[in-house]
Amino acid sequence: MRVNKFGEKTSDELKEILIDLEKNNMSGYVLDLRWNPGGSLQSSIDISRHFIDKGTIVSTLTKDGLKDVKKGIGISLTQKPLVVLVNKGSASASEIVSGAIKDNKRGKLVGEKTFGKGLVQNMKPLGDGSAVTLTIAKYLTPNGTDINKFGITPDVKVKMNIKPIRQRDIGTRKDKQYKAGEKELINIIKMKNQISQFNPTTSNLNAFLTINRENKIFSLN
Repeated sequence: MRVNKFGEKTSDELKEILIDLEKNNMSGYVLDLRWNPGGSLQSSIDISRHFIDKGTIVSTLTKDGLKDVKKGIGISLTQKPLVVLVNKGSASASEIVSGAIKDNKRGKLVGEKTFGKGLVQNMKPLGDGSAVTLTIAKYLTPNGTDINKFGITPDVKVKMNIKPIRQRDIGTRKDKQYKAGEKELINIIKMKNQISQFNPTTSNLNAFLTINRENKIFSLN
């Protein structure tokens, strides 16, 4: 899924796509935010909530130390494995989404460090018809990273193709970053399929470990 900008309708459009894909029992998703310059703050929050049920999504911090925190509200559309593609052109709202995904450990980021644009600005008109843009706050990721200062660093660093590829080849195996993201997603899905639930109070743990010859990973409840 490729998101080119964060407009007023972006969240609703992505919601419809996700609902349809979930009906087809998708195994996982690659969300492409490369060269996405951002847009609406509310759209970035809404889109993050499509993937994140609980936890902080983003916070704004004013110069006076006032903090406003936006969180997941239990309405995520999917909990399937997720990989997000980012690069130096991913800015503002796309950094809010990628930062929320990364810090909540909801998925893996693949690509290059993002642009680093995380300021809340307000335009003040002047009497002569001109205007002054004032920075009134900054965006912080759930772990407190200053987006404007540091940007978002991917979990898996992959440079873009040395030679530019055609528009139609973006999101295909000819796309180096996408190919790496797809590989990472497959690894996550395989790992998830190897995880089983086991309650150690229902049987002898040592006996269980003895008969487990498939080398699977188990979560102990």
